[in-house]
Amino acid sequence: MARINIVKIVVGILAILVALPLPVHADKWASAKTKTYRSDNLQYRFRIIPGIGFALISESDKDPFTARAEFYNTPSGKSGLLWDKHLSNTVAPVHVIISNDGQNIVTFDNWGKLGMGDNVLVIYDDEGNQKFSYSLEDLLTTSEIKKHIRKTVSSRGWRKTDPYFDANEKNVAVPTVAGLLVVSLSTGEIVRGEAGVSHWADAPEAKKDLKKFLEIFKEAEKLQQVTGRSKIKAASKRLQEIEKEAAGIVFKYTGASKRDDYSFFEKKAMLVLLEASKRFDKPFYTQLFEQERKRKIEITESKLQQIVLTLFAYETSNSRFPPDDEGLEILTFSFERPAYIQPRDLLDAWNRPFVYSAPHNAMPSNPFTVFSAGPDGFVGTKDDVYPPENEY
Repeated sequence: MARINIVKIVVGILAILVALPLPVHADKWASAKTKTYRSDNLQYRFRIIPGIGFALISESDKDPFTARAEFYNTPSGKSGLLWDKHLSNTVAPVHVIISNDGQNIVTFDNWGKLGMGDNVLVIYDDEGNQKFSYSLEDLLTTSEIKKHIRKTVSSRGWRKTDPYFDANEKNVAVPTVAGLLVVSLSTGEIVRGEAGVSHWADAPEAKKDLKKFLEIFKEAEKLQQVTGRSKIKAASKRLQEIEKEAAGIVFKYTGASKRDDYSFFEKKAMLVLLEASKRFDKPFYTQLFEQERKRKIEITESKLQQIVLTLFAYETSNSRFPPDDEGLEILTFSFERPAYIQPRDLLDAWNRPFVYSAPHNAMPSNPFTVFSAGPDGFVGTKDDVYPPENEY
């Protein structure tokens, strides 16, 4: 029997493997879940309910089994529904942005299929009608796709970072792996590079003013913590001076004065900053303030979700929900078992206790109410934060 040359066999196999096309990477996607997106000013809310994954009729945006969207003009809760329609996505879009005036909603990609299909970017109007829809080939050239796009089994990764509206909210800017694309919200025209983005001409002055506002805001926070009669007297005088300085800055950019019921150093300070930021360069100031506010709302919603689940666990063990006089604090008590929840979990992202009520005559379908007073700290205003709507 001829002697087998192992080295030649290995070299031959390697040569065959090198000659074969490189394998593409497999995709791993979790199941799409109901998700809510908000405009930067939190006035509008876009809630997506995933579809079944395929369309049954040719007009997918009218198919009853595709993704569905609910559009609200309130920050949270079940009121303020403007429309409820199906989207062109068979499962769900991957990302959504909403203009602060609610006139434009832009969706990006298809769940599990980045860069695939004729709806990788879709612009909807304020009534939920499609204005423009683009495939990846509409946005990038064949050579750009070939040179820059990384392909997997089912996706083509084309976006570099999150998209955003420009300062005037007339265009949507989309950073791609092949460069910045700017799409007109009114005409659908596509422009390449920064030339299509609108920025504020007075941004340097605005940055200086905002920096000053933040400095005196932080100073005011410290002054409010002082103790001792003499120190409190001096602090009160300085606070009055600071408030006048802040009022001048705020009035410059918003026209809002003390008489307009703004409280600069208490619960509405962040709302004033958000209002002022409308005059600033959008991408920069969105990152600084509006995203932070949205993040706190998401943290609060997550805590509310945990509290709702904990309340039902308590009801299972005790055959009742905590009454008003016991409140949520009863969930933190430990007797013969570990506590249901920790005290820190009963505070929202602004370190304020959640509002809870469980009236004895409550309906079985709605046995209790629990929510956060939201960013402004006042119960009953539009920015109150409630648990995700499908929790109970």
